[in-house]
Amino acid sequence: MRKTGLFFIFIFIFLFTLLLAKSISLPDLEQTYYIGQVIPLTLDLSEYKPERLLVQKETSLHQIEIFDLLDIKEKPWHYLLRIAPFDTGRVETERISLYLLQKGQTDTLYLEPFSFTVQSTLPSTIKNQILGTQMVADSLLADIASPLSFYLQFRDYFVPFLLIVLLLLAIYLGIKYSKKGILKDEKSFIDTRPAWEIALELLDKLKKKQLLEEGFYVEYYFELSMIIRIFIALEYRIKATEMTTYEIKNVLPPVKNHKQILELLSKMDMIKFAQVPANFIEAKENLAWVEKFLQTFALDREESDV
Repeated sequence: MRKTGLFFIFIFIFLFTLLLAKSISLPDLEQTYYIGQVIPLTLDLSEYKPERLLVQKETSLHQIEIFDLLDIKEKPWHYLLRIAPFDTGRVETERISLYLLQKGQTDTLYLEPFSFTVQSTLPSTIKNQILGTQMVADSLLADIASPLSFYLQFRDYFVPFLLIVLLLLAIYLGIKYSKKGILKDEKSFIDTRPAWEIALELLDKLKKKQLLEEGFYVEYYFELSMIIRIFIALEYRIKATEMTTYEIKNVLPPVKNHKQILELLSKMDMIKFAQVPANFIEAKENLAWVEKFLQTFALDREESDV
């Protein structure tokens, strides 16, 4: 009964979060498109008036690819999101995350799923189009080049044959010595330490790399983000290292510092993928917060032991 109650509470929180999320909808596209053709989607964000709009290209979309996001100079707060399909038939998109930058704050806006039809043949009439003063490609596909002619010589036969012989000899010697016990099986090591202790050790290694001092902000935030994901994976049994921040948000229970963890992951995603500028002081403060957060678990354990 207790597990059932927790399950319904989790479902309620999840549905409540979805209802509060900002989103925009586009009608299903009636025009027929072709594989590789770039499809322009006009986004009217006059209601939000963002200072800047970004889209994360590294998504889990299976049938389409996000090509780019362009400003429409003639219309303030209007943007052109361009996608390209790579599957035929009726394509149903997934939810696309957009990031709005407004007064130093980042907010997430979702483009709801829509559908369109895709054919396999790419007409030769699809070339380029002009957006304002900029020429932009209208297709990701290029014509196939004519096949090249080539002629094999003696070395073209001999070298692969020699490599195969050497490979077979290496396999034979490997099997022979393994039977004599020269090759030893590596014993797998299972780290039984608590999640906070493992994460603090990784954090200490990150400090010693001095990535911030050398100006490698993207690499620094990538490793710091991975340390948090490793801790979540070990502590709460969630495959956080394989998930996007949005997916973690949907499955992470209401644990300690729940809101701060998700906000920090979202901020780091903006720096890693959207190339949002970062500064040294803020980066140091983020690391100090993560370290203090992990140390609270050590204090909790010491108090429980007492």
